[in-house]
Amino acid sequence: MFNINTAFSQVKGTEEALEITQRSSAHYFQRPDKDYALLDPDRTSLAGSGGRMQLMKLNGHLNLGVVTLWKTPGFEINDLGYLQQADRIMPIIWVGYSQWEPKGIYRRFNINGDVWSFFNFGGVHVGDGLEGNVSMTFKTTGMPTLTAILEQVPMMQLCSGWTDNENTRKSSCQCRFLNRQQEEACI
Repeated sequence: MFNINTAFSQVKGTEEALEITQRSSAHYFQRPDKDYALLDPDRTSLAGSGGRMQLMKLNGHLNLGVVTLWKTPGFEINDLGYLQQADRIMPIIWVGYSQWEPKGIYRRFNINGDVWSFFNFGGVHVGDGLEGNVSMTFKTTGMPTLTAILEQVPMMQLCSGWTDNENTRKSSCQCRFLNRQQEEACI
């Protein structure tokens, strides 16, 4: 699957209002090291774009994706919503594996991970990131519950309890590691 989503913005106003926008933490046009999007105190409009371009394989057990997100230095949508940071290019590589055939203790599970980098429109590498997650739906019929298993782990207490939803076959719990003084407060 290949798709592109994009948005364009243009804000107009007084020189004073646009200077405040250019100096905001979402833009920082006044930074001395920013030589590609300069502060212009006489500006009365600011235009930019943001979007996503992605190429993904989303069928079968193994799923893959390559995505690029961008927000140009002049992209300004704070009148519509929330813009934390403009001036970003973010390439992402994503891999996921899904198993939906029940085996052993699970009914299904998913494993996903992605890596990304941030660049600004001046070509400066700003940062990197890594993310991963795992989810599993357990078979609960005829098996000891996870609550019974976890209660045997030393220093673990299930304060919020364990929930098995019979309709969706999903289970969830909140666990805390406690020392002996905290244990009574939880009971």
